[in-house]
Amino acid sequence: MATPEARAELTTATTQRAALPAELNWLGTSNSLTYPKQISDVPDTLGASVAVPLFNKPYPEFDRTIAALLIFKRLLAGDYDGFVHGQPENVRLGRDSFLEISKLVRRVAFNTSMRDALFSLLIFNNIGKSEAVVGYLKKSAGID
Repeated sequence: MATPEARAELTTATTQRAALPAELNWLGTSNSLTYPKQISDVPDTLGASVAVPLFNKPYPEFDRTIAALLIFKRLLAGDYDGFVHGQPENVRLGRDSFLEISKLVRRVAFNTSMRDALFSLLIFNNIGKSEAVVGYLKKSAGID
């Protein structure tokens, strides 16, 4: 089985080759609400950023969205090792607690439609913070 690092590398490599959906591209645009004013404002985790290899810049909302989607996927799959990867052992979520959370998520996401709805909700929650999206929606709705 591949390590979480190998899976992340594969995800990044695959994403780089594929055209991103417009909704995810919107998260990779300058956004005064979430885009750091200076590179020094970005945590020292750029090496783990998915946005940097895709956009050549850090976009925290993009990374937060991807992280939320991966967390959701790991909860659905019951992937404890992937979920806690990188958490220091002294504060790591216990396996029993993870399994309880995973069980609750699977109870809510009981079919494909519910999983898709929750997946979409995670994306829309972050897209609403994008100035590009707000501008697009205002224009398409005829709002000044």
